[in-house]
Amino acid sequence: MTDATIAQPPHLVFIGALNVDYLADLRAVDGATLRRIEQCGAGATWGSETGVTPDMFEALTAIVADRITERRLGGSAFNAARAARAFGPPLRLGFVGSCGTDAQPAFAQWFAANAVDTRFVTFDSDPISGSCLSLHVDGERTLITTRGANDRTSLSLRSEALRAWASSAAAIHLSSLLDDQAPERLVGFLNACRAFNPRLRISIDPGAHWARLHASTSAVRDLLGMADLIFANREEMQLIRGDRNPQRANILLKRPGRLTLLDPAGAPLCDHQAPVLAPSEIRDPTGAGDIVAGAFLAECVTGEPATSAMLERILVTVANVLKGERTI
Repeated sequence: MTDATIAQPPHLVFIGALNVDYLADLRAVDGATLRRIEQCGAGATWGSETGVTPDMFEALTAIVADRITERRLGGSAFNAARAARAFGPPLRLGFVGSCGTDAQPAFAQWFAANAVDTRFVTFDSDPISGSCLSLHVDGERTLITTRGANDRTSLSLRSEALRAWASSAAAIHLSSLLDDQAPERLVGFLNACRAFNPRLRISIDPGAHWARLHASTSAVRDLLGMADLIFANREEMQLIRGDRNPQRANILLKRPGRLTLLDPAGAPLCDHQAPVLAPSEIRDPTGAGDIVAGAFLAECVTGEPATSAMLERILVTVANVLKGERTI
């Protein structure tokens, strides 16, 4: 990254987890193994995301050790940033997060190779990175996550230097952090950023974790209430809509083979339906929604209007990644 690049304000700042993803292919797995997974991961929801303790994560990973096909860098916000770089126009990107020593070289190399401003990425000298076990069953993924160094991310939000830098961006995109203090700290941080720059755009991918907390946690409701754009699947949208619809946010609703942009009242602004891939065509479903977010933001942040044609381009990209014909 050149000094000139660093001196310019970012187009997009991403805030979220930096994880090491373990991809496990459970297609055609025997019933006994599935039952062991269910017993060990009590409370986990198939097809969704569940946070677990490090001990439980280790036990689950041991059960599927012979099914793990790949270990790679991940995290929802990181995947979105990677998609924005791979499929969007040339943009100045920044990232806010925390990484443990185990994954530091790999993350640092990717950020440097892709000219991402990481002045507010903490590379911890002690904690291990967050980890995510992605279980692939018949075209659907189930995520089991442990937090690791990601808990340090919300602590950095107190930095005045970070607020000044993030406020200079055209848009901030954040994905859910699992520590309990994160929503309240993010509310204060984003309010401060918007006070400095009223034109700042805020997008949020709440994931299953924040969507489930929407009804019971005022900070999560406040956080989603200040967003201009929310990315959600059908389950998440039902949870965050409830009896309190976000007052200002459009929602990009993600369904298999279909994207619909809704206004705050729920009326469709644009929509595109593509053929739904058969489970046998899907090589890896992990991060498909993050690719949607990154590609959509990369197009919109430069002033590109959201249209059905844009949604079609994004769905073609996602389908190619799901089938293993393109990578990010």
